Parts: sequence; structure tokens; C-alpha cells
Amino acid sequence: MSTTPPLDPLDFLAIAREVAGGGSDAHLRTAVNRAYYCSFLIARDRTGVAGTKDIHKRVITAVRSSDPSSPAPCRISRWPSALPESQE
Repeated sequence: MSTTPPLDPLDFLAIAREVAGGGSDAHLRTAVNRAYYCSFLIARDRTGVAGTKDIHKRVITAVRSSDPSSPAPCRISRWPSALPESQE
């Protein structure tokens, strides 16, 4: 039985950039969706929220309740370091 490796959140960001180049409203909506999912996966992993029930709500709550002065891995100001430099 083969196991599929976990998806890299940054793959969704790369897809978002590709799709955004299509220019139509549908392309842009899809790009925003994929970019959001990238951010969500990073936030989920950084906050340690697990499970599936109400996962988006629980991740948002964890991010909002994190202490901005804390060195904890879920501190938002540290997240950009996980993303590649903009190519624009």
C-alpha cells in the first residue's frame, strides 16, 4: 500500500501565482482560494491545531489569541519567513 506524501503549502501558493496570470475573474478567484489555503495550512501547522471539526475556525481562534510578544512558533510576524520572496 503506497502512501501519498503530504502536500507542501507553498505548492498552493505557486499554483495561485500561475492561475492568477489567466486574468479572468475565475482565474483570480481560484488564485485567491489557493493562496488562502496555503496560508491556512501554514497557520494550522504553526499553531498545532489538529483534527477536522471546525478546523478553520479553530485555527483563526488560535492565531487571534496568540500573544504578539511571545516567541511561540505561531507568532504571525514570523510567518513571512516561511514564504518565498515575491517574484514581482
